[in-house]
Amino acid sequence: MIVCLRHSGVPVDVLQTYAKLLEQGDATLTKRRELLADQLEVLLNKRHNLDRLINRLEHKIALYDSGEIRARKSYFEEYQILDDQKETL
Repeated sequence: MIVCLRHSGVPVDVLQTYAKLLEQGDATLTKRRELLADQLEVLLNKRHNLDRLINRLEHKIALYDSGEIRARKSYFEEYQILDDQKETL
């Protein structure tokens, strides 16, 4: 399980915590479950963000393939991002 967690990007300190909880036995079942649930949530958020980025890249590649890229819309126009948000990016 620890190898699986490490390959999924779980930080070393979290892995150490998990290993210590394992050593303590069944008294830590609830804490271990919570730790794993927290890491699942982190991974799901990462997946959501990656899916969003992949979709944008696929869209941009499609614009190149179709020739629409010559329309020269700005990133902010294309994704309907408000002008006041430009300053925070």
